[in-house]
Amino acid sequence: MTPRRLQWATLVLGLGLCAPQAFAQTPSEAERLFNEGRALEKAKRYREAVELFQQSQKLDPALGTLLNLAICLEEAGLAASAWVRFNEAEAWAKRTQESPRAELAHERALALKPRLSWLAVSAAQPVSGMLIAVGASELPGSTSPASVPVDPGPVLVTARAPGFAAWSAEVEAPAAGQTLALEVPALVEVTPVPVAALPTPAEVSVTPQAPRQRTWSIAGLVAGSALSIAGGIGLAWSLSTYGALQHQRLGVADGTFPVGESTLGTLRTVYPLSWVSLGLGVVLAAASGFVLGAW
Repeated sequence: MTPRRLQWATLVLGLGLCAPQAFAQTPSEAERLFNEGRALEKAKRYREAVELFQQSQKLDPALGTLLNLAICLEEAGLAASAWVRFNEAEAWAKRTQESPRAELAHERALALKPRLSWLAVSAAQPVSGMLIAVGASELPGSTSPASVPVDPGPVLVTARAPGFAAWSAEVEAPAAGQTLALEVPALVEVTPVPVAALPTPAEVSVTPQAPRQRTWSIAGLVAGSALSIAGGIGLAWSLSTYGALQHQRLGVADGTFPVGESTLGTLRTVYPLSWVSLGLGVVLAAASGFVLGAW
C-alpha cells in the first residue's frame, strides 16, 4: 500500500472516533444514530448508513459525522451528493485547522469530480425574485447557464417567482462525466383579482335581498287584507241568508227575501269558504305586516 493510500485508510478508520467534542455534549440520540451508522457502514449497507448519519448530523453537527456521511454517499453511488459533502467537510476542517481531514476531503472530492453528472440550467426570461431549484440546490434565474452536479436517476427541476405560476419538470440525469443543458421556459404571470372588484358580504347577502323581501311583504299584506275582507263579506251574507231561511221556515213574514234551493246551495258553499278566507287573510296579513315592520 502506498503512503498516500495508507494515510487515507488511517484517517477513514479513525473517523469512527471522530464525532469530535460534539459527543461530549451530544444528546444520546445523536450518538446512538452515529454508532448505528458506523455499524452499517462496516457492513457495507451504505444507503441505510446514510439515513442514520443524516439524522445524527441534523441533531448534532460534527465533522466526523459529515465525513462518514460523504463516504457512504460515494459508496452508495450518489457521487454528486458525496462531492458536495466532501467540499463542505474540507471547508469545515480548514476553519478548525484540522489539516489531515481537510486533505482527505479535498482528495476525495477531487477524485470524484470527473465522475459527476451535470445539469446546466438557464432561464429563457428571468424575472425579479426568480429561483430555480435543482434537487436540493437552489440558484437565481439567469440566461447564463449554471452547472449543478446531480445524482444518477430522475432529477426534479422547479422554478418560481412572485406573481408567476410555478413551473416544474423531471429530467433524467446524464451519464457520468456529461452535462445536460436545460432551459426553463418563460413563467406565466398570474393576474391578481383587484380587491375593489370583490363584492362585500353586505352587497351579496343584504342589499339585493332587501327590496325583494319588502315587495313580497307588501304584496302579502295586500293579499291578506283582501282575503280577510272577502271572508268577512261572505260571512255577513251567509248569516243574513241563514236568518232569512229560518224566518221562512217559521212562517214569519218579516219582509226578508225568500230563500230558494239555489240560494241554499250557494249558502252551503259560501259559509265554510268564508271562514277559510277570513282565517288565511288574517294570518297572511299579520305575518306580512310583521316582516314589513322589521325593515
